[in-house]
Amino acid sequence: MQTNIQAKDILNMIEEEYGASKYGSVKYNLNELYWIGYLYRYFSYTYNMSSIQVYKIVKPKELRGLYLPYHTLDPSQAIERILGSKNLLLDEKKN
Repeated sequence: MQTNIQAKDILNMIEEEYGASKYGSVKYNLNELYWIGYLYRYFSYTYNMSSIQVYKIVKPKELRGLYLPYHTLDPSQAIERILGSKNLLLDEKKN
């Protein structure tokens, strides 16, 4: 016997059995996501570092907290301030 169970019904059954999930409860708006992604790529390209190296320096959660005060700055200024707050001096190597 086949039944037509909707996705919403399946999620409700899972929630009833296991409780509500907090996964994905932190929501980034589109502007934050764009700025964070742009800043990561700019940082990586400008300092000739891999994405992993940049990620080890600054995490997305920290960048989200810096979005409001830094998003209007030039990316190089934002990165300089981030590095300065961490007492890191990196040589900027432009490609």
